[in-house]
Amino acid sequence: MDSLRSSFSLIEPAIEKLGLPTEPAGLYDPIVYTIRISGKRLRPKLVLLGSALCGGDPIKALPAGVAMELLHNFTLIHDDIMDNADTRRGKPTVYRKWGIPTAVLSGDMTFCLAYEQLQSYALHPDLDRRQFSDILALFQKAVREVCEGQAYDIQFEQTLDVNIDAYLEMIRQKTAALLSASLAIGGTISGGTPEQIHHLEQLGTEIGIAFQIQDDLLDVIADPSKFGKKVGGDICEGKKTWLMIKALERATHSDRDLLTNVIQSKSASGTQISDIVRLYEQLGVIEDAKSDIHTRYSNAMNQLGVFANTPYYSEAKQLFDSLIQRDN
Repeated sequence: MDSLRSSFSLIEPAIEKLGLPTEPAGLYDPIVYTIRISGKRLRPKLVLLGSALCGGDPIKALPAGVAMELLHNFTLIHDDIMDNADTRRGKPTVYRKWGIPTAVLSGDMTFCLAYEQLQSYALHPDLDRRQFSDILALFQKAVREVCEGQAYDIQFEQTLDVNIDAYLEMIRQKTAALLSASLAIGGTISGGTPEQIHHLEQLGTEIGIAFQIQDDLLDVIADPSKFGKKVGGDICEGKKTWLMIKALERATHSDRDLLTNVIQSKSASGTQISDIVRLYEQLGVIEDAKSDIHTRYSNAMNQLGVFANTPYYSEAKQLFDSLIQRDN
């Protein structure tokens, strides 16, 4: 049995072997640029992990892993346009570097490339038609949910009346759906049972929600030298994060005025950011965020426990531990 680490080491070469054309440069250069500044390759890792946990060869899941990474990159290119984001991972965003028309087109092509990767399973000798159909259904469901989640995120920008349940449903779609689909697609490629696929989907959902709440939390408590972006950036941009929504629910009239003013102006001074972080502490939302992350991680580990007798369980748990313990 090869370790998951050895399988994960094949992800980057598989992405490099996409063999994208050099022309038209205005179409493909932004795609290559986005791929190279992407981060942890989490989604392809989860595809390979889902395959391994269901008893298959993770290598067979590599094309699907690349597909999920490309789908993720497609969402990043388009999200940055909608969010008016100047940088991603310290680099100019595609639309800032090449303009909106090129970014839209390159994002669309990235989506097409993801489907091309999945097409390799259509005539795969080890997969039947049902498996291929299920892979496409899981992929398409993830795309739909990501789009719906983004739509809710945009809708939430127009109102202060966002409760925590609505926010959690939004991040389940926008963030967790791709993680859930990645695990389930990997399991499907390996012939996982419906029960196994269900547990993989639930595992991805819980980890994905915990991952996003942790991002919200890191925005206010992270070490700036490790975080890689401005601490308090979400506050400065007036974003309705888990912490902000909880604070709005609990704040007194004067404190609520501070929060709503920052949200509506989408700007905040250093003093205002410090005041809001201090308010988060006073209202207990920072500790409650940590508690919710812990609860969701425990739920995820309960789902992973179904696979406790598989050879890859320990490595899988290490991967999820590293996600929850991250500082960026």
